[in-house]
Amino acid sequence: MPKLKQMGREEIAKAHAVGQPAVYTIGKKIVRELPGGRVEEVAHDDT
Repeated sequence: MPKLKQMGREEIAKAHAVGQPAVYTIGKKIVRELPGGRVEEVAHDDT
């Protein structure tokens, strides 16, 4: 796994450890990853 991606996964794990969701982008989508692993789309940029 690339170093930057690994760092991001570590930060997500820290958020989940204290019961908080993580918010990040996948392409042009803003998503929220809940501590249980479910990923919800928050917003999408169609431009």
